[in-house]
Amino acid sequence: MKHFSYKKLWKQRKKLENYEKKNKFINNYWKKIKIIYFLIISGVVVIIILLFFLSTKTSSDVFYHQIPPFEEISEEEAKKCPYLNENNPIIAKLRDHEKKLNRPNKELEKLSQIPKQFVIRCYEKGYHWEDINQLWDWKLADQEIPDLKTKQRIGVINSLLVLLDWKRADYIGTVCDLVVIVRKISGSGGPTINIDSKLLNDLPMMPNSGNKTKKYFQRIINLFCDEKDINLKQREIFIFHPIGAKRFGKEETIAYGRIGGKSGGSSFYLALLSALYEKPISNQVTSTGALLASNKNKKQKINDREIKLAKGTILPIKRLKEKAFACAEKGINNLVLSKYQSSPNLLLEFRPSKLIGTDDDHKKIYSEEKWVLAENYQQVVDSEVKEKLQVHFAENVKDLREIFFRGKLG
Repeated sequence: MKHFSYKKLWKQRKKLENYEKKNKFINNYWKKIKIIYFLIISGVVVIIILLFFLSTKTSSDVFYHQIPPFEEISEEEAKKCPYLNENNPIIAKLRDHEKKLNRPNKELEKLSQIPKQFVIRCYEKGYHWEDINQLWDWKLADQEIPDLKTKQRIGVINSLLVLLDWKRADYIGTVCDLVVIVRKISGSGGPTINIDSKLLNDLPMMPNSGNKTKKYFQRIINLFCDEKDINLKQREIFIFHPIGAKRFGKEETIAYGRIGGKSGGSSFYLALLSALYEKPISNQVTSTGALLASNKNKKQKINDREIKLAKGTILPIKRLKEKAFACAEKGINNLVLSKYQSSPNLLLEFRPSKLIGTDDDHKKIYSEEKWVLAENYQQVVDSEVKEKLQVHFAENVKDLREIFFRGKLG
């Protein structure tokens, strides 16, 4: 019988404990190595992604600044442009207003920093001096800026709007230009959308209207991509409602370019088509109609039959009589309207109750629920005006494309 040794057993146990401690240390060491390795790899990946986006932005900035240097021009030549002539009565009036307020006009100060040759070229293309400030902020080269005065214009379409004439206490229709510029950029982070700063300002009595305008343009661009498999990831889009040189000194006739609402959706869609495909639109063409750019369920009827309109449908607009009269007055003879703006397809739309304000006691005031029938072009527009217009009725953006590519707007 072997002698049992406690001393030997203790040694073996100690040896086993040392081995376990050593093994545990090695395992913890490798775990730390793996974590450090993972963090290093993650950091490298993040740096690569950041460098990619920075290189995209840098290459775009390089492209922006490839504007040819401007030649110096004489003071006499500069004075031919009213914006650069301090003796011009309108500019002089603005300068006097500066002195009365005892503070400089920021927009005029900005204009003075822009190369005179650029200002003159934009003026010759029909732009207002405030438009020129916006174009310069976007770093657009001269050749990228469309000429508003030509008969066939790429990315430019007449847009219709209605303003309140305070003197007559009535609404009047007017015509302005809608400009869309599309250019290619490096990288694939697009489309980058730049919107005229005037359009992003909230309109009186319409809180958050600027943000709604931005979202509306974004939805139409998304709709544009969905309808046709177009890749806009390498495109930069500029959306612009210029005041125009012809309204120099009469800026109030276009509400100083502060335009809102959804009725310009169809005209924006056509201008975007024109800019992307570099296919011109005649200066005698206009379009008005709101685009259904979301999948919101609304109660709608045609001839007492409930319908569900698809995304991309062109919806009827208000103040059709005033807008049609403005077309005829300005010599515009081609008008694109919603199919649902004429019988027998008049759209009856349900308008739910909405918050419209508060009373003196700060109680909320809501509008009434009601069904609204679209204005009928055949009835509301005067016969003399209709004789001067050729109307193209479109149901949706597919019809807009067909009208555009068949050359009916050129």
